[in-house]
Amino acid sequence: MRTIDEIFNSMVARKRQIRELDVLTDASAVSIWRLLLYIVAVAINTVEKLFDTHKEEVEAMIKKLVPGRAEWYAHKTTEFLKDELLPEGEDEYDTTWLTDEEIAEKKVVKYAVAYEDRAMANLTIKIAGENNGDLAPLDDDTETQIRAYLEAVKYAGVKINLINRSADDFACELNVWYNPLLTATTVRDACIAAVETYLKNLPFNGEYSNMALVDAVQKVDGVQIADLVKASSNTSKTDEMREITSHIRPLSGYFRLKKTGGRKQITINLEAYE
Repeated sequence: MRTIDEIFNSMVARKRQIRELDVLTDASAVSIWRLLLYIVAVAINTVEKLFDTHKEEVEAMIKKLVPGRAEWYAHKTTEFLKDELLPEGEDEYDTTWLTDEEIAEKKVVKYAVAYEDRAMANLTIKIAGENNGDLAPLDDDTETQIRAYLEAVKYAGVKINLINRSADDFACELNVWYNPLLTATTVRDACIAAVETYLKNLPFNGEYSNMALVDAVQKVDGVQIADLVKASSNTSKTDEMREITSHIRPLSGYFRLKKTGGRKQITINLEAYE
């Protein structure tokens, strides 16, 4: 956390870069502009303290999650540190020699969800990392490390099914009646963007629904009526594209638009609304 003086000095340095403020030439410690900046620095410092306190409280709450529950396993999975060893007999890393930046870099599991699969009599954990800001699977070597880590921290007798795979492909076709005051190309591009945004904004392992997709497209400027013809995904172990009849959760935890020959598999059939 920054000190009041650090915040104040950064604002003074910024003030010197703004030519319009060169008229403030009084360098006295009690000049009005310096006093105002100091007051703002105190306020910012107070806010940063509050954020740090809040962070500590949240972290304390997370640590109090009931051990052994699905939520606990999801949290423990995100605590995995790449290329680090657990102390013998412990389920937490010794990070005293690591900087905050190094810890953040080693926490490669950015998303994790855990739930009981009673049909398979195991605990399923879905994970994903990030690549240029997009969700992505972790490499094979990292997955091997994570499996070993989970074996070390899990409760005796718990069978874990770890899912670390590429995004589920998604494709759809919609009929759209649009206001002819806009061009068909403009409406089509906006509809495609709406579908992409809807998929991207789904929470990790969030439930997709045909109704919600239509609602998202219906909000596009110029769309009068939107009707889903078909939506499909390869949310199955066979990777076969299958029609989504109502709703579904992605097997990987997240979707991506299927591409064929570099072309996104979204078909928007447009008709002017009269």
